[in-house]
Amino acid sequence: MEQIQQLENTISGYDKLLSDPELGNMAVQYMKESMERIELLVIGSIVFMFNAKDVKNSDELLVLKIRDKW
Repeated sequence: MEQIQQLENTISGYDKLLSDPELGNMAVQYMKESMERIELLVIGSIVFMFNAKDVKNSDELLVLKIRDKW
């Protein structure tokens, strides 16, 4: 029952976005900003991997990446 309510809320939310241009514009802007953050994170991770020359294996690299992000 809870899943049905969540689905109805989601569909209702999409209906509001489609019918209200201002809400739609806000949603598009939010998605653009989210994608930019994801792109920066991916680029940062790639640069970090190339700079981690003294890392011996992928497990050590993963630990260093997590430590760097947090």
